[in-house]
Amino acid sequence: MAHQTTARKIDKSPQYVQQLMSGKRGPGAFPPPVCHLSRNTLLWQWCAVAFWLCENNIIKPEVVADAQFTYAVNKALERQQDPCPDVDLIK
Repeated sequence: MAHQTTARKIDKSPQYVQQLMSGKRGPGAFPPPVCHLSRNTLLWQWCAVAFWLCENNIIKPEVVADAQFTYAVNKALERQQDPCPDVDLIK
């Protein structure tokens, strides 16, 4: 997820999240991005970010539990290995 999405989820500004990521705010050691879509577009795993935010008293443990549940559901869906329908078939 992009830092803007994280900001919306925790009801903070994107600038605040960027400062956490850079270490200008908080204790540092923010989780690294898991994907670099482009030089300016990085993505993080919500479950890891939520855990870090909770460890640093920024969000409640219940948010981490929800993130862990979503992560588990996504992993279970990935294991099904059903291919995504081809867009060309939808006409």
